Amino acid sequence: MKVPILGAFYVESKVKIMPWWIHAFWDWFWYYRKGKIKYRVLDFGDTYCASAHNGKISVWNCYGSTPEQALKVANYRMKVALEEINRIE
Repeated sequence: MKVPILGAFYVESKVKIMPWWIHAFWDWFWYYRKGKIKYRVLDFGDTYCASAHNGKISVWNCYGSTPEQALKVANYRMKVALEEINRIE
């Protein structure tokens, strides 16, 4: 695929996949280090599936009919998982 650069000049563009460790570092630096939770919502046609990660705990298969409902389910399941781990420790 040719990508235009500066008008008439074209450069051949090749898709490069970044190594896994770059993604892992990015997630650690922007999400987990600051205590944030990373959410991901996937569209499955008529339903949405959400997952949540905080660096130590992950929850997945949180379904909802809208992205907001799937995020609410993921947030609730993450809260329950964190409470259970705090209760065990």
